[in-house]
Amino acid sequence: MKNRLLSVVLSLFVAVLFPLMSWGQAKVDGTYHGRMEVINVKGKNHPPKDAVYYLQDGILSCDVPKVGKMPGKIRIEVPVTVHEDGSLSAEKGAVAGVMKMPMGIRIKLKLESFSEAKAVEGKLSFSLVVSGSFMGSHVPTEIHFVGAR
Repeated sequence: MKNRLLSVVLSLFVAVLFPLMSWGQAKVDGTYHGRMEVINVKGKNHPPKDAVYYLQDGILSCDVPKVGKMPGKIRIEVPVTVHEDGSLSAEKGAVAGVMKMPMGIRIKLKLESFSEAKAVEGKLSFSLVVSGSFMGSHVPTEIHFVGAR
């Protein structure tokens, strides 16, 4: 009898809480069109650029438009946590994407910081710093994005 009661309680718990846990994510999932207002690569500021970021199932992603004389393509893919108030967080040191260089060279990007991040009322904004190393050269890149669905 106790096992049956425990089973019923657990079933109700799962049926009620799982949809609530994913509800916060579903509210913010989408495609955000906007502008990378701050772009700083290796200490050099670049002009703002339009960009499209996607927030889907806890992954913030973007194919970053070409910046300056960048020889490769950058794909940002940051695992994020969406909090009940719409703020976003990410773990420092997490793999945050890849830079694809000519001749098939792939440079793994690490997340240095993720701040001022929120997805509220159809708007997404954040600041992030990622970095990668290539042939002994450390390349930090800072981006501040503001956009809307």
